[in-house]
Amino acid sequence: MEKKLIFYDRYGVEEYYIYDPDHDQLEGWLRGNDNSLEIIPSLLNWVSPRLEMRFEPSNDGLRLYRPDSTPFHSYNEVNHLLIEEQQRADSERQRAESEKERGDRLESLLQQYREQFGDLGASDV
Repeated sequence: MEKKLIFYDRYGVEEYYIYDPDHDQLEGWLRGNDNSLEIIPSLLNWVSPRLEMRFEPSNDGLRLYRPDSTPFHSYNEVNHLLIEEQQRADSERQRAESEKERGDRLESLLQQYREQFGDLGASDV
C-alpha cells in the first residue's frame, strides 16, 4: 500500500484513502499546500473535499454517504437487495405464467362452447 501511496502522490492524486475492514481502520491523505499528499489527522465524519462523500464509522464498519447524505450500500446489502429482487421477479414470472395458463384455459373453453353452441352473439343478417 505504501508503493501505491508513493505512486498516487507522484502523479497528483488529490485524495487517497485506505480502509482495513479487518481492523476497522481508515487512513486518508489529502494534497497539501506543498503539493504532496499529507495525512488527514482525523477521519471521524470526514467529508471528502473532492468527492463530497462523508466517511462515518458504524457498528458494521465504515459507512459512506453520498453528497445528498444517502448511504452507499455495502456489498452484503447489495447482495441482499439482489436476492430480494430475484425473488420478486420469480414470483412475478410465476404469476404471469399462471395468468397465461388461466387465459389459455378460458380461451379453450370458449372455443369448445362455440363449437358446441355456435356463436350465439352473432346475427344472421
